[in-house]
Amino acid sequence: MFVISRCFLCHFDRREKSWRGVGWKILVWFSENPVPLDKHYYVYLLANWNNNVLYVGVTNDLERRIFEHKNNLMKGFTEKYNVHNLVYFKETGDVNAALAREKEIKKWRREKKDALVSSMNPQWIELKLS
Repeated sequence: MFVISRCFLCHFDRREKSWRGVGWKILVWFSENPVPLDKHYYVYLLANWNNNVLYVGVTNDLERRIFEHKNNLMKGFTEKYNVHNLVYFKETGDVNAALAREKEIKKWRREKKDALVSSMNPQWIELKLS
């Protein structure tokens, strides 16, 4: 199967000491393992070591995102409060549904979030992916 994608090319301008965009380039290659066309989106909750702090997020690549949280590659809330344990996630094929669910959960009181996690993960153990 042929895979077609595009990427934006840029180069470093030494005089201005900054990156400068060149333009779009179309890439075509043959792949025996094509990327599936259907998309997956995940709403997830992370907790800190004693489950006192929760973080709600949404992503299209859960494994990558959890890796980023665990290794503090993203500066912000999860790095500051050491929120790294995946305790809940839900998959959907609709990005708008995932974003709406994330906003909905963020508005909930803590008791309701706790009940959501307990419905899937009663012991609040860290969920492992693959």
